[in-house]
Amino acid sequence: MRTDEKFIESLSTDEVEDFRNNNIILDEYTWLRYNKEILSGCKIGDEKFLNKVKNKYGFSFKIDQSDFIKPSVFLLGRQDSSVGYKDALDIANKYREEHWLYWIWQVTIY
Repeated sequence: MRTDEKFIESLSTDEVEDFRNNNIILDEYTWLRYNKEILSGCKIGDEKFLNKVKNKYGFSFKIDQSDFIKPSVFLLGRQDSSVGYKDALDIANKYREEHWLYWIWQVTIY
């Protein structure tokens, strides 16, 4: 985690809490991008639809209990605040024909 304490002091308590919960690089550049690219979308999101997605988030099967021999693609966020790429690497041996895409950015996309 990297924090620009001087910049963080310029934010409200609620802004800091949200920013810390969803990012690991806490500086002005990341804050501006987070506001423009993430929060702006969250403000206009369809809450009813998003709640349906949240309620069914995840897999209907245990992904680490059996081998999967068909082609698969992993899209991972190195700085993802929800899962992280290391969790996916732990199950890599269960996927025989995997293809890895690394998505590197500072914030989680909702």
